[in-house]
Order: sequence, then C-alpha cells, then structure tokens
Amino acid sequence: MEYKKTRRYLPKTFFRLITLQSGLELILLYTAINKMSGVFGLLSLFTNHKINFMQWTYYVLNTLVLIITVMCYLHIKKLTTAALANISLNTDSNLPTIKILAFFVLVYITDFFIGNIFMVYLTKMWFMEEYASSQTAAGSTSTVTKSARLIKRVSNVLSEQSASEVYEVFVSVVTVVVSEIIRIYFISIALSYYLRLRRRISRPCSGFGTYFVDFLDKLN
Repeated sequence: MEYKKTRRYLPKTFFRLITLQSGLELILLYTAINKMSGVFGLLSLFTNHKINFMQWTYYVLNTLVLIITVMCYLHIKKLTTAALANISLNTDSNLPTIKILAFFVLVYITDFFIGNIFMVYLTKMWFMEEYASSQTAAGSTSTVTKSARLIKRVSNVLSEQSASEVYEVFVSVVTVVVSEIIRIYFISIALSYYLRLRRRISRPCSGFGTYFVDFLDKLN
C-alpha cells in the first residue's frame, strides 16, 4: 500500500515536539476527559433533573465517543508494549487495533461536525434568551430592573464593571476559531498516525470493522 499522496499533507510529529503515537495518546486522554461530561449528564437522569431532547442526545453521543476513545487508547498502549519488545506489528493479532483505530478516526471526524451543530444550536438559544431578556428589561418601567441589568457595564467601580458586549463577542469568536483549528489539527494527527500504522500492519482485514479500514484506505 502506498500512502505518500495523503501523508505528504499530514503532520509527521505532534507540534514537532513528540512522536505521532505519543501525541495521539495525549489526544485520546484529552478526548476521554472532555467526553466525561456525557456520563455526568446522563447521571442527572437519576436525580430527576429535567433535560431536553437535544441535551439527552448530546450526553448519549459523548458517552459513546468516550467508550470508543478508551477502547482505542487501550489498543494503542498494546502496540507500544509490542514495539518496545521488538515484536513485529504486521500480525493478525494487531488487526483489531487497526479496525478500532480506523473506527475512532471516523468517529472523531464525525464528532467534530456534530459538535459544531450543537454549538450553533446552543449559540442560537443563548441569543434568543439574551434577546428575550433585553426585551423584558426594555419593557419594564422599574428603574431598579433596568439598573440591575446595566450596573456592571456603567458602574464607576472598576471591580463591578464587565467587558463590553462587543469585546465579549470578539473573545468568544476568537476562542471558537482557535478551538476549531486545534481540533482540525488533532484530526490530522489521528489520521496521519493511522495511515503510517497501516503501512506497518498491511495485512488484509475481514469481519466486523473492515468497512472503516477500507474507507480510510481509499485516501491514499
């Protein structure tokens, strides 16, 4: 198999500091910690905490991604042990690792787009709540109500002031853009590691999970 065409545009190291495998392990750990929110969210069902359908869907998807991430991490650690023992990786026993890694890469990419959909949904909800709140404040004849909403923006006391709305939006947009760029880089790391590992474990796959491997093999 030849992966030079795709690998040419993918990183060879993790931020030019550590190997792809070490970088992928860090990404897997970060993803696992991040997706723990799904488990905690589902636990809220046992406390009679009300959640809507979108929240329930988000928590379930995060939990599924968490399970896949942990499985992938355990398989990658086995490869590390085999490499340290100078054991050949091109064996049938390592084919499950290729399958779960291919599955993780595709899930990780899909989760990126799903996460953006939820982000747009939550942003819309936030703007709707802010608009409704501003309309309520504008329609109120109470000076106290209006002052309570504006005090942090017009107070002469520095500790009671907050950033302007324009500044808050700017910081939010920059944070989102930086997060998106980092996430895309993480995806490229995972894909790059898979393609390079596939060269070392070049045996044909069969059975469950073969579709994911075949799909990524078409990238070369």
